[in-house]
Amino acid sequence: MIAKEMLAMIIVTIYKSSTSDVGLEVIGHANYAPKGKDIVCSAVSTLVQHTIYNAESYVKSNEDGNYNVLFDTSDRGTYVLLWSFIRSIKQLAKQYPDYIKVVDEYEI
Repeated sequence: MIAKEMLAMIIVTIYKSSTSDVGLEVIGHANYAPKGKDIVCSAVSTLVQHTIYNAESYVKSNEDGNYNVLFDTSDRGTYVLLWSFIRSIKQLAKQYPDYIKVVDEYEI
């Protein structure tokens, strides 16, 4: 596991399984700009929070801006919302590769 205090970027890990549950872990900070002016952190936070707050079911742990979330994607709306998040976060990672890394498709 990566030490959270050493991260100079945001790491988004997407966990998949053979069931309908999918998890996300979002840790770190972009350090693109000073606190309060960091557009990369702001964009990631907005995407994560939008996904969490609009999902039908989830378990969330938020610690210092880090998230661990498990979604039940058997709900069609949550499934669509989650895959929209994944496409969006991967696009952001392409635009800001020095600040966001996406690690995906590990079995849970």
